[in-house]
Amino acid sequence: MSFSLFCLFFFATWLLCLTFLRIGNAKRAKEGKDTSNKAGLAVCASIALGWILLQSATPSNLFPFNEFILGLYPFLIAMASLSMYVIYPNKIGRFWVYFAITGLSVIFLPIDWSMSQGFLPLFFDRFLTALLWALFICIYRRMDKINGLTIVQTSALCLAFSIFPFMTINRGIISDSFTTLSYYPMIVLAGIIAFMNYRKHVPDALLGKTGSVPFGYLMGFFLILLAAKGFWMAALVMPAYYYFELIYSTINQWLHRRYPEPPIFTFFISWVIRKNLNEKGLFPFLFLNMLGFALIGVVFNNSIQVILTLSLLLFIYTIYRLYHWGEPKITYRSMFHDTKDALSQVKSNLKESISTVSTYMKDKNKK
Repeated sequence: MSFSLFCLFFFATWLLCLTFLRIGNAKRAKEGKDTSNKAGLAVCASIALGWILLQSATPSNLFPFNEFILGLYPFLIAMASLSMYVIYPNKIGRFWVYFAITGLSVIFLPIDWSMSQGFLPLFFDRFLTALLWALFICIYRRMDKINGLTIVQTSALCLAFSIFPFMTINRGIISDSFTTLSYYPMIVLAGIIAFMNYRKHVPDALLGKTGSVPFGYLMGFFLILLAAKGFWMAALVMPAYYYFELIYSTINQWLHRRYPEPPIFTFFISWVIRKNLNEKGLFPFLFLNMLGFALIGVVFNNSIQVILTLSLLLFIYTIYRLYHWGEPKITYRSMFHDTKDALSQVKSNLKESISTVSTYMKDKNKK
């Protein structure tokens, strides 16, 4: 597929997203309903249409999912179902609904796709895939309590997913058709960009669970694709920051179980925001570091030792910077000036001391 055709669908998705968001907001204002946390419906609808148009226009010999029986359509239906499902309260536990959706989704995966790389029988491999997929959706939903974090993580993952095929095609690891995969995460990114543009004019618009849950489903789908192709270490490392926040929040809730706090305040990033009373520059910093985790998995996908070492270093740097967020930065220039001033002060003190001793000796000799 030509690059110009892809750009056409990218901007078409962006325009569809803006249109759906504005129609939904106008309808909300007219009916007096508050749907500010349901903007994810419009974003997911535009992404689904963009995917359908892109799939329809892609030649079959370049289509990376031609090995699927029904193409991407079952997964688009699952994404839309999850987006609609979270609107109203329900009696069934959310996890079991996610597990049912992912359990049906794995049926449409090609038979030669294996998360365990053939170490487990196909039935158990599919069961484990559905279970991990559902848990990943739960993680995405839980992190959405922090406004903006879902957008940051999804954008970072989509950029890495788009780069990944081009990092592997030169090594002859994957067929040329796999490079077409890079277009689909970019369609997701088009919807996110349109949503961010819309929020500049309507700040109360939020993705809510109608966006975080289907985004968790889509990102899980792309991670499964990488793991099935043998890049399971990259799939494991790419959302590393979410794992940290999940573990930190769980430990925090357990420590304060007698005096529980609202769930949003149990995350590390919430503590940073509350400490500084300002989140300016915080989410761009997180985006770059989340993208860093993703790119580590992309670039060094064949070296487990390098991935673990670089991920650990980036993790330590991220936590250190967040812990000291808002404090004055120590720069080489400031260190140079401070050292220079200290040396000048020491030199001045030495001169004063020498002058005092010299005066004392002269007075003593006179006596």
